[in-house]
Amino acid sequence: MATPFIVVADRGRLRMFSVETVGPRHRLRSLADVQPIASHLKIGEKYTDQAGARDNSGDALNAKGTLEKPRIAIEENKRLLEWLGKNITTLLREHGAENWMFAAPPEVNNAILEYVDSALKTRLTKNISRDLVNSDIENVAKQFGISLQAPPGTPVR
Repeated sequence: MATPFIVVADRGRLRMFSVETVGPRHRLRSLADVQPIASHLKIGEKYTDQAGARDNSGDALNAKGTLEKPRIAIEENKRLLEWLGKNITTLLREHGAENWMFAAPPEVNNAILEYVDSALKTRLTKNISRDLVNSDIENVAKQFGISLQAPPGTPVR
């Protein structure tokens, strides 16, 4: 059986692991841990015409941007989910993934998968709607049913 891969993501981080068998044990090896820079910036830091520029809300003739902010936030979210899906596709192709598992928070899980290549989606063996991106490796493995411990009675080398 081919080495499975685990991908965990949320709006601000993407992590990928390979599941490796070493003797009677399994281990997760980190292959990627990336964060889109734009996800950490405020809208005002991304879209200004000059450093420190702000809306002049006291002037009715100059009320620019106040109605645009919700639309900008929706577009930013869409672009971020697309970035995550395309990066998942790239990482899985780079490592020749034959099967993989995925976890993301329920509110973005399916939206991220919409941007993953359809051929790779058919190889998805397990999908968990849970935020595991900041979890330790043991918890990530446990959530996917992978035991990192040696079976009882196995000698430790």
